[in-house]
Amino acid sequence: MPKGKEFPKDLKEMMFRVILFVENEKNGPIIPLYNVNERLRAMFGISDRSISNLRKEMNELQRQEDERESQRSRRRSTTSSPIVQSHRKLTWSSSLPRPSANVPEPLSPKKAGHSGRKSIQLSEYAEDMIRLQFHTILSKREYPTTTKLLACIKSNCPGFPIVSKTTLWRHMKNLGFVYKKTSNMKIPLDDISFIAARARYFRILDELRADNAIIFYQDETWSNAGDEKRSIWIAEGGSGRLKNNVLTRFFLGNKPRICLVIDNATWHNQQTDDSKVPTRSLRKVAIQNWLDQRNIEYEPVLTKAELLEIAVDEAAQRFNVEILRLPVRHSVLNLIELAWAGLKNYIRDNNTNFRLVDVHNLTMEYLAAVDGPLSTSYFQHIKTYEDSFKAADKYVQEVVDPTLDENDDETFDNDSNDDESVIDSDDLDDDDSSDT
Repeated sequence: MPKGKEFPKDLKEMMFRVILFVENEKNGPIIPLYNVNERLRAMFGISDRSISNLRKEMNELQRQEDERESQRSRRRSTTSSPIVQSHRKLTWSSSLPRPSANVPEPLSPKKAGHSGRKSIQLSEYAEDMIRLQFHTILSKREYPTTTKLLACIKSNCPGFPIVSKTTLWRHMKNLGFVYKKTSNMKIPLDDISFIAARARYFRILDELRADNAIIFYQDETWSNAGDEKRSIWIAEGGSGRLKNNVLTRFFLGNKPRICLVIDNATWHNQQTDDSKVPTRSLRKVAIQNWLDQRNIEYEPVLTKAELLEIAVDEAAQRFNVEILRLPVRHSVLNLIELAWAGLKNYIRDNNTNFRLVDVHNLTMEYLAAVDGPLSTSYFQHIKTYEDSFKAADKYVQEVVDPTLDENDDETFDNDSNDDESVIDSDDLDDDDSSDT
């Protein structure tokens, strides 16, 4: 190996896992030797399906190498003398391993029209963080150029996978941002539908807090594949800590206003047996009949999805619970995401044996350690995010919108040089290699 060879970050992470696994087996195997898949999964931190795919690829490459060696042997047999043939057969069988016994060279990922760099796949939360940082700049009454946005992301989100303006520009385009021309320059702006959704959400949320409502923030996460867990945070008056007596007070007759904040995932429109309502598999007319039988009003022009939402909301009202849905692509406003991030970091930092029972124990340890000050900090953190969005939307409405060119179409292109936020054509081929 050449001196000073540098390994990619993801390869070094896998190497660390293997080193830790081997070191933990100094006194004997933690996982039985016959359980090959379990040992590989613990070593490399990948799923059974990934292991199966790797084996298939390796076996196929091994087969191809065997075929090539067989063809080479046949060619040698037709061009060499009998004595040489005999000597070579003796050599292969006695002193050298067969070529097929070597580790085959894996294939590189291929993508049409791509130089070979792996494309960046952002999580929903990471995409929403771009939107949050965008509006953080706007809340400071500054134009959110691509350069400023990238600097803001690097400063506030260490380790964020996007490090070049070109990659950020592409992701902003996919997230629905558009360029609008003002009297001075072209700037990126959020889509009007997101602005309207945030306005509705904040208006209802402020009303709930003013009414001292109990607010539940709900979402799900997992500690490893197939082990999904659900948890709920409770907020009284828009801030506070975990409460153990909320349901008790509710059923004893003290009935505060209760709201459940959820995202727009399809499975959040499912119901229990006690509150069963029409399902997605039913036709639209069947859902309408269900609503008619219960004298629930609706507009005939509503789509099937909107009718299902009405049915879910009606089921919640039977239990005196209101449902408030987060704006689409705004998971950063769900404070439970902060708790899940802390939980996963705790597991990653302390999980050294790579056993499911250890993951479970670490999860219980973390949840037991979440006290009042920590949970209160989550509420304060989300309130900061909310204030940034509100200030940004107010600035756009009062300052930016009046300066927009009415004749300018909403675009997101790279053919303008009015502002540093619009990328030059030379920039499009200047992705940082660390984007991979």
